[in-house]
Amino acid sequence: MESRDHLFFECSYLEEVWSKLMRGLLQSSFTTLWSELMLLIMDKNGGLLERILTRYTLQVTISFLWRERNERRHGGTPILAGPLVKLIDRQIKNRCLSLRQTGDLKYTGALTMWLATR
Repeated sequence: MESRDHLFFECSYLEEVWSKLMRGLLQSSFTTLWSELMLLIMDKNGGLLERILTRYTLQVTISFLWRERNERRHGGTPILAGPLVKLIDRQIKNRCLSLRQTGDLKYTGALTMWLATR
């Protein structure tokens, strides 16, 4: 049965994707429980770049997951977790590069922080 909790992140497929993307960034705060994740992304106590990367990674992961879910439901070829992680990782790197180009210095370390967690 599809439920929010199953799709985000009780499903072993997505748990693997989320873990590969976020375990390095969140470290001891890492979770696959939706309720804990919502508390984490609303918490304003962490660093700015960590919050931005966590929120954006969640957004991109949900978008890619939903696209993958729909592809599978309509007979498309499934994407394995590894290649999906690479697609999401590329999207996040591109966003970090675009933030750097805005000239706002508070975002300059986003790409460096993301790469350090890989």
